[in-house]
Formats: sequence, structure tokens, C-alpha cells
Amino acid sequence: MKYGFIGLGNMAGAIIAGMASCGKFKNDYLYGCNRSQGKTLALKEKHGLIPCATAAEVADKADVIILAVKPQVLPEVLPEIAKSVTKDKTLITIAAGKSTGWYEERLAKGVPVVRVMPNINAKVKASVTAICGGKGATKDDIRIADGIFSSVGKIYHIEEKMFPAFGALGGRSARRLCPPYGRGACHGYGHGQQRPCHGQRRAPHSTNEPRLLTRRYDRRGSVQAQGARLRERRSAGASGHNRKRLLFRGELRPRRKPETETDTFNKNLTKYP
Repeated sequence: MKYGFIGLGNMAGAIIAGMASCGKFKNDYLYGCNRSQGKTLALKEKHGLIPCATAAEVADKADVIILAVKPQVLPEVLPEIAKSVTKDKTLITIAAGKSTGWYEERLAKGVPVVRVMPNINAKVKASVTAICGGKGATKDDIRIADGIFSSVGKIYHIEEKMFPAFGALGGRSARRLCPPYGRGACHGYGHGQQRPCHGQRRAPHSTNEPRLLTRRYDRRGSVQAQGARLRERRSAGASGHNRKRLLFRGELRPRRKPETETDTFNKNLTKYP
């Protein structure tokens, strides 16, 4: 089978890398085009991608067309490939915010459209991908999309009306990538322990692959660290502009002025009117 990628950004590059490494697509052909030739040539050298000059050329040669361009570029791309996208081909789109009906209105009648929503964790084969088919999509079309995106993570079949909610949940998933021997000595710290790298936690992992770190902070550790810094600054003291900055940020207590006779008189006057 021939697969064609229109747009070779970060997500398309991760999908191509997953397809090339999983072993299921050894006898298939991968075509692709991009505005910048640098990414196209890099994927050609690394994964055997066959470069194409235009999106129309990709649509002509491929049996499965993967639209991996930004949503604002789609109105320019679809008219270019509309003649080449027929009922015999499968159109898979990963562009956000466009429903399957939007594509079906602009393409020939009966063209199978499959909408897919992966996330950037596909770079480490840990994507959580939602898949749904349009009116013209059959089980075979859905199966093709399953085969592609199962190579970069887990897949879920949901209704299209649930895509906005799925996108919100996907955005809350693991965001930070940290190599096992990277900055901050992340390697070797278990779940729930305070780590030197930004005070974040990592999920338990048994391999030495890159970890996916959530933005959860150890509050007890951070409060202790803040208290230690505050005590150091108070003991060191501050003067001038630096003192004003610390006072403004609430990290330094204001100095108490020495009490004068007038202050004492005013206090006594308040107590005993």
C-alpha cells in the first residue's frame, strides 16, 4: 500500500518514524511533501520517505492520504488535491477543529474521511489517539487508521462530538519529556519523591526510555525550599533597591522603627481615653 503525507511537521515526522520502526509497513511506500525541503530530505535519509514536489502529486500516487497541515492551510490544499481524492482512496486528517463533514462538503461524494486526533507524545510512541470515521468511511478505512496510529501509542474509537473533550483531556496528559540522564539527574527517583529537576514527579517506569513527566509538584518540598530561601535572605539582610523588591514580593518583613515618646503617649491615650 502507498501512504502519502501532506505536511511533514513534528507530528507527521513522529508518525513516519513510528511506521518505519514498527515493522508492519516494510513492504509499503511512504510519500510526502512539505513547504521546506529540509524536513523532506531529512525524512528521506532517515526513514526512506519518497519526496514529492506538490500535494497533488502525493494525492495522485498514494492510496491513503494523511493531511498533516495546519487548519488555516486546508482551504489552499483541498482544492489542489480534490480531483485526485476519489472513493477508492482513504483520506485521514489530523488537523484540529475541522469535522469530517467539512471535508465531505469540499470533496467528491462518497470519499471516505477519517478524523484522527493524536498528541505530541507520538514522538516517544506514547500518544493517546482518538479516531472516528465520516459518513463514507468503512470498517476497512478505520482499520487502516488503526494500523498507522497504533504504531505511535494507544488508540480509542469515540464519537466525533466528543473530540473537543478528548482534546482537552489529551492536553492535560504528560507534557514534559526528560531523558533518563538529562539535566537535573532525573534518573533514579521513584513516584512521589521530590526530584532535583524542577521539583516535579515522574510516573513509575521500568525501562531506560525517555520518561513522560506530569506537571505535578511536591508541595511539601516546595514549601520547605521557599522557607529555607526566606530564612537565608532574612539572615543576610537587604538594603536599598533589593530590599524594596523583596518587600514588594513579600519575601522580607518590614523593619520596625524604634518607638518614640510620642508613639508611647498615643498608645496610652488609645488605651485609657
